Amino acid sequence: MQCPQCAATFTDPAGKCPACGHLPASNEAAGQALRIEPGFVEVPDASAPSAVMQDLYKAAVGEKHQDYYLRQFARFDQAGRTSATWHWPASLSTLNWLAWRGMWNVALMFAAICLGLGLLVFGIGRLVFDFSSTTELMLLAAGLAVVFVLPGLFANAAYYRFSKKRIEAALVACATIDEACTALTSSASSNRRWFVLAATNTSLVAGIGLFAWLLTSSAGFDAAAPSPPSQPVVAIAIEPPAASPIPSLKVSDPATPLPIAWTSAPEPVASTAASAPTKTEVTVAEFRFALQVGAFANEANARKAQAKLQAAGFKAYLEELETSQGKRIRVRVGPFATRDEAEKAAPLIKELDLPALLVKV
Repeated sequence: MQCPQCAATFTDPAGKCPACGHLPASNEAAGQALRIEPGFVEVPDASAPSAVMQDLYKAAVGEKHQDYYLRQFARFDQAGRTSATWHWPASLSTLNWLAWRGMWNVALMFAAICLGLGLLVFGIGRLVFDFSSTTELMLLAAGLAVVFVLPGLFANAAYYRFSKKRIEAALVACATIDEACTALTSSASSNRRWFVLAATNTSLVAGIGLFAWLLTSSAGFDAAAPSPPSQPVVAIAIEPPAASPIPSLKVSDPATPLPIAWTSAPEPVASTAASAPTKTEVTVAEFRFALQVGAFANEANARKAQAKLQAAGFKAYLEELETSQGKRIRVRVGPFATRDEAEKAAPLIKELDLPALLVKV
């Protein structure tokens, strides 16, 4: 026969239900024989969750969105297996949803997977495989698909299995169903956990915003402050020839160590012409910035990069230097008179699938 309390099936018509301990009303009087009335009896669906299991599910889920999860759990129980269903909160805010539902181990695993994917693409991939910008964008799109789509598809199934394990552990640890429900309710999602998560998220957003503001402010201060010249500007008074003033001559060849610009001084005032001789200033021009493309151990690779840059119209040159790993040949583009000129040329070099690191020279 079937217990009217939990719908469990048992064979002793005069005894108690082995699942919930309920004594059928027809057997409460001692010695009263069981009467079976003829007719049709509606048998509940065996695959549907029993009333006791419904109470255990409610205790495990908590009051928040209880009806939604009970429908999902009933669907999984009737099918006998889990399936993919869409869950927006788990997709858009996976870590918060996992923490809200108490799935701490899964949350740590998910955070480790996200961190590993980021290091694999933008750390090891960039240094070892020298990914191009297009490849990095494609890998980033694939990573976002994994991070957002998979949790949305399998969140309900994961929470169903997690709740079943909690229920089994509570039934083993507790003596009665009521005690198991009390234990499950104490660890279910609650308003207190929601407030803790909201405060944590608010603190994180405020901290990130403050850090970004500090970085932006420090960058603005650095740009506004005058940068000290890398080479001193020398002013020398030289007596020019008396016949004619020296024409303006500017040398910009980077091979010349100290390029010199001659500039004629203005004509002296008539009242001081007799006492003040005409002077000519000599100023040292300076080039302070360059873009470093790389430092190669193989000279052929360095010259290949130089040729590629020169074919694109850049002024590339080579430099030899000794490092702890041995001889290296450095490829640089420039030099540039200002930082803005170097930063404008950097994206054009990166379009050639070559790095462009801004350096001072």
